[in-house]
Amino acid sequence: MSRAVWRLAWRELTRHRARSLLALLLVALPVAAISALGVVSTSLNILQSQFEEHVQATIVYFREPLHQDPEGYSINLKGRQLPSSVDVPTVVTPLIPSEDIVTLDADLTVKVRSSTQEVSVTLRQVDTRDLSATTPITTGTRPVKGEIALTEEHARELSVHVGDSVQLYYENRWARVTVAGIGSNLLAPNQLAANTDTGIARWIITGPAPIDWNTVKALNERGFLVVSAWIIAHPPPLSEQYPDILADSEAGAGEDSSITDWLWTGGLIGAGLIEMALLITPVFTVSAKRQTRSIALVAAIGATAKQQRLLVLLQGAILGCIGSVLGVGLGSLAATAYLRHRDYLPSLPWIWLLGTAALGVLLGITSAWFPARSAGQINIIRALSGRRSIIAPHGRRLYRFAFPALIVIGILIQVFAVRETRYLTFIGGTGLFFLGLIGCAPHFIALAARMTSWISLPMRLASREVQRSSHRTVPATAAILGATLVASMTLVIVTSNTAQTYAHQTRVGPQASILVGPSNLELATDTDYEQLASASERIQQIVGPSVTAPLYAVVDLTHITYLIADVPPEQECPLYTIPNLDETPGTEERYKDDPRCESFFSNSWWSGPELPSPDDGILALVDDGSYLEASGLLTDTQLARSQEILTEGGVILPEPNAIVEGHATVQFWGWDDSREQQALLTEANLPAVHTLPYNFPYMVLSPQAADRFGLTPVQIGTLVVPENPPDAFEADEIRSTIRAEYSLLTATVSQRRPVEVLTPFLVSALILLILIGAVLLVLALASQETRDDLGTLDAVGAPPTLRRRYSAAQSTLIALACSPIGILGGIYAGALSVRATASELHIPWPLISLIVLMPLLAALAGALAAPRLPRLARRGD
Repeated sequence: MSRAVWRLAWRELTRHRARSLLALLLVALPVAAISALGVVSTSLNILQSQFEEHVQATIVYFREPLHQDPEGYSINLKGRQLPSSVDVPTVVTPLIPSEDIVTLDADLTVKVRSSTQEVSVTLRQVDTRDLSATTPITTGTRPVKGEIALTEEHARELSVHVGDSVQLYYENRWARVTVAGIGSNLLAPNQLAANTDTGIARWIITGPAPIDWNTVKALNERGFLVVSAWIIAHPPPLSEQYPDILADSEAGAGEDSSITDWLWTGGLIGAGLIEMALLITPVFTVSAKRQTRSIALVAAIGATAKQQRLLVLLQGAILGCIGSVLGVGLGSLAATAYLRHRDYLPSLPWIWLLGTAALGVLLGITSAWFPARSAGQINIIRALSGRRSIIAPHGRRLYRFAFPALIVIGILIQVFAVRETRYLTFIGGTGLFFLGLIGCAPHFIALAARMTSWISLPMRLASREVQRSSHRTVPATAAILGATLVASMTLVIVTSNTAQTYAHQTRVGPQASILVGPSNLELATDTDYEQLASASERIQQIVGPSVTAPLYAVVDLTHITYLIADVPPEQECPLYTIPNLDETPGTEERYKDDPRCESFFSNSWWSGPELPSPDDGILALVDDGSYLEASGLLTDTQLARSQEILTEGGVILPEPNAIVEGHATVQFWGWDDSREQQALLTEANLPAVHTLPYNFPYMVLSPQAADRFGLTPVQIGTLVVPENPPDAFEADEIRSTIRAEYSLLTATVSQRRPVEVLTPFLVSALILLILIGAVLLVLALASQETRDDLGTLDAVGAPPTLRRRYSAAQSTLIALACSPIGILGGIYAGALSVRATASELHIPWPLISLIVLMPLLAALAGALAAPRLPRLARRGD
């Protein structure tokens, strides 16, 4: 009998190929995604040292003993300096044979420019020995003096080939070099060039013996950081690692972000698998319905109820096995192709892939579980006589209250987690809330049926049918509920996070602004500024009429000089000088109304994107009033006063404490060679006014003031303030245009309308597209089982329109039972998630309103799924 059940299961799968292929695809897709995720994540980790299969490790010399973690990310220097003239190969030889060590020379950050493009890259000089095994040249030859080898990626970006010449910005000058070869990224992440004797950077170990943890610790004592492929694949136990490194990692982890990431990843995978199981279930439900007579015949010749269930479960197991193999294969191949395209070494995590395959099999069996239960409850006599043979059982009383209890428990945990700021707890509560809502699908379908039965005859018939055939309507309801819940929650979180990001970017100007400037001030040439003039005109072609102004600054790229406005002691806020201020409650309250401490309570970082970072060496802005006027940063009164001070050769300050009787002492500090320390080089008492915001990062000097300090202003960009703020598509066009047509420049766009951002819009559109597809799929499959009822309607002379209205009513009822609840539940969960991260809530009502159209799509799907011609079937009732 068991062999017969196997044959029947396989026959049903092959007879109904369309349904089988659909279920196979739904199993294979999540398995492929999880497999690809595992291959990419593990390959990126092992890539740290596994440049080639035979490269055992890389080592870098730090000149003093250190402690490191196994991956080489974190180090603690121990402070006992070693001799600077150490012969590294000699020091390492007692641990590693010298013939296994290959030297790589120093890395430099340079620019490479072709006739059409320019890229900033890392120039890795190579040893004169043959390293073709570890730095493969796929086209051409290895470079010699005056030549360069490019990676395939940068050769494509620069549109050059072997034999072409490019310009290389090297040692503060542009030099023309020839492209001798094109190679991969395996050992040199960006570029390869000939050796110019600038010093040693690192060594690679190519020997056959793996570098174990004891060898790493011995090399640490000699001042070497070691990244070993063998250790990454076989990490040492925590008891053998450095305690101080472990303590530092635990102290910096906070609430353990890695656990949070894994929980989110696991939660998303779990929710996706549940959703896919709900989507696959209608396939097996329809299959079990179509097999009713075959199952009844098997039961009539002696098959037990267990074997009846096994007949459907085997179909799920077979499709799960085939889908798992197909998904693992496709996912691994796709991930491997991607990694090889990016010049990474792929690694196949066999345990992960086997576990993923097991999940696929489990997914197939789970999806067939409830249809299999129905198959085990078939009434043989009713089935063979053509009457309804599957009677949905009433749930146990315990099950009726278990899932509503999960919803209540999940809500309580969520509220507690938000109040106590425990995000991990919030994730767990959200999972319980999600499962509770999914489990309450029978309650929702029953409630919707009772509320809509009075509307019309088709709706009354549909209400009776959805309750009577809960074995097929409940999975469809749960699937749509899960889709609407996840879609609504995702839309709220994505939109709120995006809005939060843009809200922190303070605007220059009342509507929007664009700052375009050289991407690298240190390497900027006349060509950069020629492009800058053209780029501002190009931007105005995109955004329309605009006000433009050049932005100048005094710059010191050595970071050893700075300008400050000296604050007299009597005008300094006492809160800056009180030690252990946090331990003296009430002190801040006493000075809250003190005008000297206004900047203390208004102190926040300038987060606007319109100004370069102080890390770029900006000492102060230099303006004659045109930038301040174009920016819209000041009121008319403030602007008039600022322009007056600038005309007098003064300075505009972001805080008033340094101003005494309309003047401020500006000090210029720099390096004193005689004393070999920083010292005050010069100072000047200048007319001053405080009109800038407190969090503005720079003072604004007049050109005369900059000249008094002997500083030469440099144009760092051009500000473009359009009359009409650009929308998301125009902002994206500006960035892409500057990136494509002006490779030497970079553009930063600030918008007033933060929600209108292209990326969240595309993500939301993709979510809604998947949701619509899921709804149509589930409802079309769910309506297939109503054909016998349609045949009964035809037999009693019902008009053809009633058949379609009845089918559409069922689909609409299933969608109405869950769409509003899913939307409200998703908004609620998304709002709590935003609240837990202390962000501002933004609900994208225009996008969420599209989900409300689900009932209309459901009605359309149901009506289209109904057969157009009467279907008269032999009925015994």
